[in-house]
Amino acid sequence: MNQRKISAFLCTGAILLLTSCNPRITGYVPDGAAKGYRLKTLRHLGSELKETSGLCYFDNRFWSINDSGGGNTLYSFGSSKSDSIDKRLVRNASNRDWESLDDDSLFVYIADVGDNFGSRYSLSIYRISKSGLNQGGEVFCDTIRLTLPEKQTNPQSRAWSSHDCEAIAIINDSIYLFTKNWIDFSSSVYVIPSKPGSYSQPLRSVARVNMLVTGADYEPCSGNLFLIGYMKYKPVMVVYPSYYSGYLSDKPYMRIAFPARFGTQTEAVSVSCAGEVFISSERSIYPARLFQLHSKE
Repeated sequence: MNQRKISAFLCTGAILLLTSCNPRITGYVPDGAAKGYRLKTLRHLGSELKETSGLCYFDNRFWSINDSGGGNTLYSFGSSKSDSIDKRLVRNASNRDWESLDDDSLFVYIADVGDNFGSRYSLSIYRISKSGLNQGGEVFCDTIRLTLPEKQTNPQSRAWSSHDCEAIAIINDSIYLFTKNWIDFSSSVYVIPSKPGSYSQPLRSVARVNMLVTGADYEPCSGNLFLIGYMKYKPVMVVYPSYYSGYLSDKPYMRIAFPARFGTQTEAVSVSCAGEVFISSERSIYPARLFQLHSKE
């Protein structure tokens, strides 16, 4: 690894974690183990969010969704285990396979894009006004529809897909989609406008991340892009420093694995402007939980 890439990794780590004065940073290594970090449990999410698949944070609250079969409901909760979980019914939406959640200054975006077996031709992203969420009760949404031109669909397929999708990130005025490739553990990147309409966008780039990508978030204060997922039943996070375009094929990145959390199915990541990294996991051999990333002392 050249000196320029090493410097990029070190700079990213300094921005990434503010919980320790001297966090240990490592770049990508074949075993993916950066031992300077841990996932600290903030709270369990209970049976209501046992299939949590998306996460974002605003108005001093976390927001999440359940994936397929979870109903068209948006959930809100605090970091304390004593905080109750509130609900917002999204009236004019349906949950075929909600897999990701993100927000910008005005809207929340729910991505109904999951497709484990490549059986879906059209995908949907629901856009909800934040002002409506503040009123409680039921909310309504606009719909963004999209197709992935490279995707080969087969409604009868029972084979794992190379174009499943479980992660979106809002970057400026665009939605970035990151696929979950069950075949070679890469992630294809697609970019569409964040406005209602129907889109068919060609492949932007392919990220060779060597994991199953399940969540994404972009932190505009630092320009860092975060991807969360897992590999061989162990959580993995990848961070692209100073990310300002859709091309990931040749970008250096930092990779952090959490072997001590073997069996934890991490599904979503949300990052604050202060550098706080929050991660949620659905129920597996462990209950669904909300974590915060810490550096080991």
